[in-house]
Amino acid sequence: MKITNLKGTLGNFALVVCSLLFILLAAEGFLTYKAARLHSRLFERYENIGLCTKTHADPRLIYTIKPNQCGANSLGFIDDEHELVKPPATFRILVIGDSVAQGLGVARGSSFGMQLQTRLREVYAFPNVEVIVMARSGYSTSQELIVLADTGLGFDPDLIVWSYVLNDPAHPVFNHTSGDLGRYFFIPTSHTVHFLRRKVFELRERIARGECGSRFHLFLHCAYREQIEAHLTQLGRISKSSDIPILFVIHPFLEEFDEERERLAEVHGDLTVMARQAGMQVIDMLDVVRDENPDRIRQRPDQRDPWHPSTYGNSLIAKVLAETIVTDYLKSPAARLSETQKPGLTADEKER
Repeated sequence: MKITNLKGTLGNFALVVCSLLFILLAAEGFLTYKAARLHSRLFERYENIGLCTKTHADPRLIYTIKPNQCGANSLGFIDDEHELVKPPATFRILVIGDSVAQGLGVARGSSFGMQLQTRLREVYAFPNVEVIVMARSGYSTSQELIVLADTGLGFDPDLIVWSYVLNDPAHPVFNHTSGDLGRYFFIPTSHTVHFLRRKVFELRERIARGECGSRFHLFLHCAYREQIEAHLTQLGRISKSSDIPILFVIHPFLEEFDEERERLAEVHGDLTVMARQAGMQVIDMLDVVRDENPDRIRQRPDQRDPWHPSTYGNSLIAKVLAETIVTDYLKSPAARLSETQKPGLTADEKER
């Protein structure tokens, strides 16, 4: 009798296991099919999506610009080529960020990083300053930290400029802030597990909206504040352990100063406090552009692009950065002239 009952129990258990396996296999097949259809729709929507971008070898970064194509260097960043070993007597500045730092939408050479290098060399007469831009459109803070740790620090920078946009806490796949690049190039190990993770993510965001509201940038900062603080603390630790100062630049939402914009000013203030507590110097561009015409400092005003600065907007960022870097990290031309007793023009005279 006991043997019969044991056989029956084992048989039932095997049936349950087989049923579960069948359900999981069926679910995986169905979700794989749906993912393939989504991939096809995205391919049709963005006909050129594969011309300049490809899957990154590091699955955490998801995608990259194709090296040595579409204006990118051999590392897949929109920038000139840079030697890994820093030349003697060179002051090297590393810019980390997303599409704003990449200069998406403006002519090559017009990003604030490239304008910063030109300004420091030509206006302030620091020919040995080198600016390296490691920014990639759509990247979130979590991905930018990987770029810094795995690639950026290897170039031995003397200063890091961290470009922070208010949508940087967003999830690189689930929030779609990468312009669908994250969804297109992300390849999950299991579509079923990915589906469950997405549903849990969506549930948590719905719960968080009860406290944080639905305004995207306000919601992100409220819902992910602990994560943001952890990331800034991590940045501060990197700065301290590597003995490299970090300039934390906060970019504003480039819209008119309505009620939401003023509420976002509180977010800027909170970010400033967190960054300073982590040991970083802060430049808040909201203070700089407050009196500017939004249509002049942002791109495509007719399409209401509130994130990407125009060439003029990038020049404002470069100007403020240059002034801060010369004052706090480099000797001013006047100071160098007093040491050498050589006549010449001051930076202000050169700019005039």
